Amino acid sequence: MQELGFNGTGRLDVLLTGERGCVWDSQDDSQDVTFIVVGTRDVLVDTYRTRQFAIFRPTTIAGLPATLEQSSTDSIGCTITVGTAAGQGFIADYYEGDLGANGQADDPCGRGQRVAERFAASLPPLPAK
Repeated sequence: MQELGFNGTGRLDVLLTGERGCVWDSQDDSQDVTFIVVGTRDVLVDTYRTRQFAIFRPTTIAGLPATLEQSSTDSIGCTITVGTAAGQGFIADYYEGDLGANGQADDPCGRGQRVAERFAASLPPLPAK
């Protein structure tokens, strides 16, 4: 996380849903990301079913099926949902506080996707069958 500009240690956050996440703030406090590991349900299927946000884009993260979601084109945040295995996945909620010269966020989904890719790459491989 430090290579991406975040503090080395995350902090526990209990979300309104009761799920537990780990939050990392950037070293200059201009961005933060919360990771929620979901090991008891197929979070990607749930994301496709509910489509909570106006902008919904299927994609891949580190070769895994994923979605990028935003409430609007000028949103400062992006929710990245990644399916890692049957019935498992993670959510990365990425926010950037610094706005670009045009007064809008500077590609929070692009930056959030890079953070999620690094997180996915750090996951241990699935056991051989």
